Amino acid sequence: MRGLQHTFLKNTPLLFLLVAVFHIVIAVHAIYSFHDVDLRDWLHPLLIVLYTLLWLWVCTMRKAAAYSYIGLTIVCTLIAFVLVPQYPNLISFDTALFPIDMLFSIIILVYFKKFI
Repeated sequence: MRGLQHTFLKNTPLLFLLVAVFHIVIAVHAIYSFHDVDLRDWLHPLLIVLYTLLWLWVCTMRKAAAYSYIGLTIVCTLIAFVLVPQYPNLISFDTALFPIDMLFSIIILVYFKKFI
């Protein structure tokens, strides 16, 4: 536990912690909003929870976490632009935090030299 506190509180920039709080709030809201819908519609909240978990991993300043978050953003962006126009039932990928996740990926790339 002490190592986790050291990593989260001392090595992580404040901007990353603020983005982590944002991700947690959005994930809780998505889970609350989708609690009474069909199982097929749970793809959107699951995607947001996945982004949240990856961002919490990014807060540990690991390069693998950065690659994972950026990779998920690229995959969801490709799906949104390539597959969603052809298959409208994949709209859940289109409604994820598309432009915001791209901005967060840019933030990761700006701080990438500090990752271990």
